[in-house]
Amino acid sequence: MLLELRTESPKVVRRNKQVPGVFYGRGFGPYTIKVDEPNLKKTFQTYRMNLPFTVKLNGNEYQAYIKDVQFDMFNSKKMIHFDLMRISTDSLIKAKVAINLIGRDQIEKGSTFIELVTSEIEAEYTVENAIASIDIDVSKLQVGDVIYVKDLIVPENVTILTDPESVVFAVKDTSVIVDEALEGSESITSESNEQEEASE
Repeated sequence: MLLELRTESPKVVRRNKQVPGVFYGRGFGPYTIKVDEPNLKKTFQTYRMNLPFTVKLNGNEYQAYIKDVQFDMFNSKKMIHFDLMRISTDSLIKAKVAINLIGRDQIEKGSTFIELVTSEIEAEYTVENAIASIDIDVSKLQVGDVIYVKDLIVPENVTILTDPESVVFAVKDTSVIVDEALEGSESITSESNEQEEASE
């Protein structure tokens, strides 16, 4: 991705259909930069905020990853600012990695569905061990199964930083939820009637 040094205000940069940002790293920068919006969007869609890629600035090439992106509060598709972190081959990347459910369409049939509690987890890894997502095969799971962060299988050189006891997702049945809700409602009604009879 081609970077340009920025001297204009963020407002002027955005008016020219570019996105203002800052480029920094250990002992490097920070540099105020700008990137054409379509270029940044394409890069973000490919590498998200956890995979490294090559950038060019003033004729020099660097390895970097997108540390942060801010979007317009009135237009969730419009990028208004970004942070770019320079890294080296031995750098550790600390980023949020998406949870990718494989076979979800095979299990979400009839009244069965997956309640996704955590769509991404925080992990740490080196540049050469960067991962795009954590894939979980859910096709053979059953109603009542609960997957925790500690159940996730990741490559040997990837460290998960999220609380291992955090729930990632659960397999549920809408009919069971409805039955439980009805039972709860009936219990409340019964208690209310008993209290009314007691007061009489």
